[in-house]
Amino acid sequence: PEKAAEAVPALAAFLEKGPPPELERSAAHAIGRLARERGVETLLGLLAARPGIRAEGVFDAVGDIGGPGDSKALLALLGGDWSPGAKMSLLRSSARLAARGEDASSLLGLLREPPAGVSREMVAQALGDASRDLGTGLLRDALRETAGDRRAQEAIARALVWQGGKEGLEALLDAAASPEVKLDQKVLARALNDFQGEAAVPLMLELFRSSRDEEVLEPLARSLARNAGKETMESLLGLLEPGGDAWQRRALARALEGGSSAGLDADRLIALLHGEKDQEVASSLARALSRFNPSAIEGRAAELFQNATSPVERIAFANVLEKTSAPGTAEMIGSQLRAETDSRAQWEMARILGRIGEEGVQQLADALRSQADERHRHSLLWGLEASRRPVAAEAQRLFVEMASGDPAPSIRGQAAEILGRQQDPALIPVLSGLLGEEQNREVRERIERALRELEGRR
Repeated sequence: PEKAAEAVPALAAFLEKGPPPELERSAAHAIGRLARERGVETLLGLLAARPGIRAEGVFDAVGDIGGPGDSKALLALLGGDWSPGAKMSLLRSSARLAARGEDASSLLGLLREPPAGVSREMVAQALGDASRDLGTGLLRDALRETAGDRRAQEAIARALVWQGGKEGLEALLDAAASPEVKLDQKVLARALNDFQGEAAVPLMLELFRSSRDEEVLEPLARSLARNAGKETMESLLGLLEPGGDAWQRRALARALEGGSSAGLDADRLIALLHGEKDQEVASSLARALSRFNPSAIEGRAAELFQNATSPVERIAFANVLEKTSAPGTAEMIGSQLRAETDSRAQWEMARILGRIGEEGVQQLADALRSQADERHRHSLLWGLEASRRPVAAEAQRLFVEMASGDPAPSIRGQAAEILGRQQDPALIPVLSGLLGEEQNREVRERIERALRELEGRR
């Protein structure tokens, strides 16, 4: 007791100095323990006696050392002039203390009528933080009380999934079927995304098939691909067949790309890619193939690219080919580029060649020189600019060549514009020289704009 009488004021003085949060909470917790049966009273008294002490650490410590009866005492302080963070700590500790007893009805009352400065979402979040101790029954009741408030609903719904296990999932599914709860589909989808296991897969699949909302489809696709068994996975992959809903197919392809396709072998992914018409779906599947099956496609990437039958496939397999870094990649893509007529494929292949480096830019230069169609040359130049390597010396030389020697004024102007965006003052004399030789008025204007942009950065 004698040491405690000395330590409590010293610790209180330490708290007034504003230590880091973890030390703040430890010091407040120590004060509460040292004060023994008067721990909660001592801690709350510090807030009145020493205004320099932050309330968050004190409220958190009360939640550590207090008993169920202290919950209401804490809630009575909600009307004080606390910061939002302090009110959140107060609510969280109140929920934890109430969970140690048998009556948490006061917290449900706050959901029905939150006091000034407190939102239903804050109360719901506090309940969610204490959900491990509160039990499924109270969370189920809380979900009813949050009807119409999507943010508050989501906090409770996710708590049911995280802490309630099978019982919590059943409570959530019951709520989803109840017209009284009015559970928002987006809330349900995000909560189910947290679930691990096959128990919720049938509901998720039903919800996925019936939705066209990207905010619902994305989390459901991730959870379905992660939790689906072999049979359900086949049902999911059936949704990727041509002719299905575009939003559903894209969400599912992104889910497979994002980490849930490790169980799919390379042949299955390749089969899905063949004949695909949607570029977003094809690109996601190609990235999944490169990410999860690199050894399975080693040696096959060139054949897949060369045998592609559509621009969509060629773009997808060009990206696979780039990822493998196989010998002759630049030459193969360059050869196809010289025959390619699809603008999107031209742009993508030019971008890949630009990323490869000097060998790739040389292939791109050959394609530009052999391409008679002006629109196609535009696609190639924009692709090179998008390669993240337009400032490389070999790329700059090609832009300068096109800006000075291309027969089409629009191409010369485009190349000059790209040079002006490269933030390289060394290009100022180059563009000045081009300006002195250029006769076309519109091209001259674009060169002048490029010069002003470069000079403004010098």
